[in-house]
Amino acid sequence: MSQHDDVPLGFGPYRIDLQTRTLFKDEEPVHLTPYQFDCLRLLVQLRGHLVTFDKFLTEVWKESPRGRDKRTLNAKIMGPVLILQKMLGDQPNGNPWIRNRRGHGYLLDADDGEDNLSASNQIASQPGASNANGSIPQKADLPHETRKLPRALEGHIDALLLGRPVADTVREVLTAESYPMMMALSADRVKNPIWRMISADDRQRLAREFSPFGPFPPRIMDLDIFLLRADDAKGNPYLLNYFSGKPKSGWQAYMLLFRHKSAGESEEVRQMENAKDIANFFLMDPSDFSTKSLGDQFVVSVKPDPGYSELVLYIFKFCVVTMRAAPEWLACETPELTIMETVRRFKWIHPEELEEQERAVLVDGDVLRGVHEFFTTLIPTVPIGFPAVIPQPSKS
Repeated sequence: MSQHDDVPLGFGPYRIDLQTRTLFKDEEPVHLTPYQFDCLRLLVQLRGHLVTFDKFLTEVWKESPRGRDKRTLNAKIMGPVLILQKMLGDQPNGNPWIRNRRGHGYLLDADDGEDNLSASNQIASQPGASNANGSIPQKADLPHETRKLPRALEGHIDALLLGRPVADTVREVLTAESYPMMMALSADRVKNPIWRMISADDRQRLAREFSPFGPFPPRIMDLDIFLLRADDAKGNPYLLNYFSGKPKSGWQAYMLLFRHKSAGESEEVRQMENAKDIANFFLMDPSDFSTKSLGDQFVVSVKPDPGYSELVLYIFKFCVVTMRAAPEWLACETPELTIMETVRRFKWIHPEELEEQERAVLVDGDVLRGVHEFFTTLIPTVPIGFPAVIPQPSKS
């Protein structure tokens, strides 16, 4: 018996039955996986206290964190907890039941809405302050109560059927004091690396001309990001990028493949459309592809389009792509696909190379930040999707 077994395992409309390992909401059972249930049980038993990543690992996964890569372990734990966070939603006061402490762990909110973290771990509340790790303090960027988005923009967000966690994050990013520089990595708020490479004058002009409260708010684009992974001869992972260099438009950089989603797509339709889109891009049959969501992790980011002519708010979710056959033309470091008189250029890039190209960071830095955050630098959690080994570049 745990020393916490005498703590009532109930909160709000929820109740946990330890004997049957069941979560109830208003006495209706809620399906949880074993890991999700054990994570929630630990959070409830230690309600109001921070549950560290190491605590999750030893109590739920029964593993020791010693000598293990912290980023990989943390990513392993984030998946089940983020799903729980989405399932439980918010309290009547608007705060989420499960709160994140970046780099430390999670806690289930106490009755009074406060946690028992020491003052050194509290998020600074001074406007504009930054944490030592470069993240933007969450409390500093909470929307002002008086700053309500225009009705038309609210209607557009609702029409996208994004789901509450994503829609609420979109609203938070749009109303942040640091707009447009803050971006969201699911529950975390960080500085968007793209804006470090844009002049202060351009930043101020774009923020003013495309304010969410003005006549030309940023467009909203809901995208799936495709991670097609292969390995080199030594087992190091590659990700496939394509060159977005159209003659008079485009970013002129290597980027990850993506697709614009339609509002209200079911998961089945979403993945069918993803497979069709990728097949069309490669001039192949959709039956040669399958795609699968990599979880509920998402990125919300505001950045300029090519030419800095407007701002766009992007919502990125990640999908893994699997090819059933390996076309010969794609099994090289820098593939090319000729279509009439046009050549589509691709490149297999080691993940650590992604942030070495200044142009790629300028146009795709928010996505790269998400890739590194959710899947760690070497992408170990992304399944291999290309059934062939990519040769390493020859040394000249």
